[in-house]
Amino acid sequence: MLQRGVKKIGKDKIIELEKRDEVEYDTIMSFYQIVLQKEREAFEEQKKKKRNDVEIWAHAKKMEEQKITEAYCAKNGQKDVEKIQKAIEDRHKKEAESKIKLKPAVGSFADYKEAQLVIRREQFAVAQDQFRDKVGDEVKEQLLETARRQLQVLKIKEENRKAAQRRFERDQILHK
Repeated sequence: MLQRGVKKIGKDKIIELEKRDEVEYDTIMSFYQIVLQKEREAFEEQKKKKRNDVEIWAHAKKMEEQKITEAYCAKNGQKDVEKIQKAIEDRHKKEAESKIKLKPAVGSFADYKEAQLVIRREQFAVAQDQFRDKVGDEVKEQLLETARRQLQVLKIKEENRKAAQRRFERDQILHK
């Protein structure tokens, strides 16, 4: 096929050559497989080349960033470190001041807490008294109501007893 000047063939060309009986099927298939293999290898080589280019580009970019960072650090690094150290010192100083200010506040807080507890105890005692009075009034009303009913029952029994006595006396008089 190479002698005839055919560098690349497709399926249509293969079918056409088979019809003419100019070439054997095995020869065509082996040639076609070789062509496909070369194309795959070329594609893989190109893929490797692109991957390598990307890696080189990424490495170059990292190196450039590193150079810029190092240049910035050489130029401004000491100033920035001093600023950070000053900020840390200021923060520690503020924390120390806060601790010093909070130490006297501990006693004040304890006094405030105790005062609040006294107020809460007084409120609780008042609430207990109110509850006791409320419940006591309810119980007293129930007792009075029960006593009224019992008194009513006793009056009715007394009236019934008197009425029975009068009937008995009347029956006695009638019987005589």
